[in-house]
Amino acid sequence: MATVLLAGCGGTTVSLIGGTADGGSGTPGQDATTTGTPASTDASGVTSGIDASPSEAAGLEGAAQLGDGASTTVVTFVSNADWPWFPGGLDGPDGGSAGHAALVCASVDSPPDCPQGAVVYGQPGTYQGWTANTSEYPGAYWIWRGDVAPDVIGDLQFAVFQKTFVLGSSPAGTIGIAADDFAEVRVNGSVAGTTGSVTNDALASQAQNNIDVIDLTPYLVEGPNTITIVGQNGPASFTGNKCSPCTYAVNTAGVVFGGMLTSVMESSTTAQ
Repeated sequence: MATVLLAGCGGTTVSLIGGTADGGSGTPGQDATTTGTPASTDASGVTSGIDASPSEAAGLEGAAQLGDGASTTVVTFVSNADWPWFPGGLDGPDGGSAGHAALVCASVDSPPDCPQGAVVYGQPGTYQGWTANTSEYPGAYWIWRGDVAPDVIGDLQFAVFQKTFVLGSSPAGTIGIAADDFAEVRVNGSVAGTTGSVTNDALASQAQNNIDVIDLTPYLVEGPNTITIVGQNGPASFTGNKCSPCTYAVNTAGVVFGGMLTSVMESSTTAQ
């Protein structure tokens, strides 16, 4: 059985198991490995290792041909600046994409892996939080709406992120997510789960320091699947009434997540 591992752009990785990886002429049962960049994200947030074109619905973007027989695809994704963000609220996006997400950090030392170029809300040592363990999701960073800045009012503000993944049959998946202060995960318009709160400070604190794993399987279908992350910041009271209204420098906000989607491809598949 051949295994094809594909590292997609934008933090998306696709793995295919089954068939052959040498244009269909290889020996069945002989393992092979190749890498490529089949995944891409357009302005509307459509991304996948699997070609979304109707004429190539069973294929991955690219050129390496797998042989006949079922193949299992594994698509992983993480929060980063490649995710499009949208104005909106708990019902999802309100209008088109406003650009790409912003990488954010509560301070330069929170989280410990604050990336270069991120929007930093506060000074070093000024924030105790954002300690959620993201080691199972390499490359996952805290993100927020693209127009965020430390001096902008942050109370109860929303940030909506959305991408579409095209899957084969028997789709399954999970997402692990942490939020400051609340996040809702939607799949194809249905709410798959939530974490945190904008009314309960204790739940909000727990959500930013722990990864909550949500099962996406009941909501996934063969074909396009739209995953929407709706984040919301808490009220000024969550700061201990240090200010009202509060800017992001005091009332921080962000989400961090990573996930995996699997499905079965019944026909020959191409990969780059």
